[in-house]
Amino acid sequence: MKKLFTLAAIALFTMTSCSDDDATSTTPDTTTDGPLVTSFIETMDGVPNTYTVTYDGNKVIKIQDQQGYVSNLTYTNNQLVKEEDYYDGEFSEYNHYSYSTDGKLAQVVNGQLYDDTTWDVTKTTYTYNSNGTVSTLVYTGDETAQTTLKGAGTVTYTNGNLTGYSFLPAGSTTPVVKTLTYSDKNDAFKNVFGNEFTSLAYLEGGPNTMLSINDGDSGYSATYTYQYNADNYPVSEVENWDGDIITTQYFYNN
Repeated sequence: MKKLFTLAAIALFTMTSCSDDDATSTTPDTTTDGPLVTSFIETMDGVPNTYTVTYDGNKVIKIQDQQGYVSNLTYTNNQLVKEEDYYDGEFSEYNHYSYSTDGKLAQVVNGQLYDDTTWDVTKTTYTYNSNGTVSTLVYTGDETAQTTLKGAGTVTYTNGNLTGYSFLPAGSTTPVVKTLTYSDKNDAFKNVFGNEFTSLAYLEGGPNTMLSINDGDSGYSATYTYQYNADNYPVSEVENWDGDIITTQYFYNN
């Protein structure tokens, strides 16, 4: 899925608890009492692009922009099980989610089409630790199997927000570290179903607006500034990636 859940971050929903133990809650909130983002305008290099968001209750079922991008989301038994992305009608990327018997996210398989016929596929598995962290194992392969270990990681949370990811590549002794900070204001997509799962899959996000990212993998860092409405939800955002500026305006259903 494009960057919806990481803009504010589907960017990416219902992690309303202030406990690290609840960062991966097994009972996502399906109520729609709070505001939902119905569209947002992202402007980069002076070019605006409008995204529309379609819901079933508070579940996102479709995201579409003006430039040919469409993401369709599928749910089974109140669990997000599949995302399929299309560009100009061509199927280009997918995420398949599976869960443990107690409802926690157990595995995500991501496939990306990179030469019209061949899929590059990554599988990530999740183990939940007693201290509130989540351990990951990442494997690469093709559509048939993903058996080559890429590395192992640890995800950390603070007040329900994903604040850190330390990843040790296979064969390396030096971890790659991603750190994130947050405000005490509401994330634009806070009331959308399923954030505890998608934020883990996308390695950023939570109930509060993100203030900064330092990504040791890409070497990039970003800062975020916002204007808020009376209910402390963002109506505009300025995202600064080392001088590259992206602005976003948010529109809600109420």
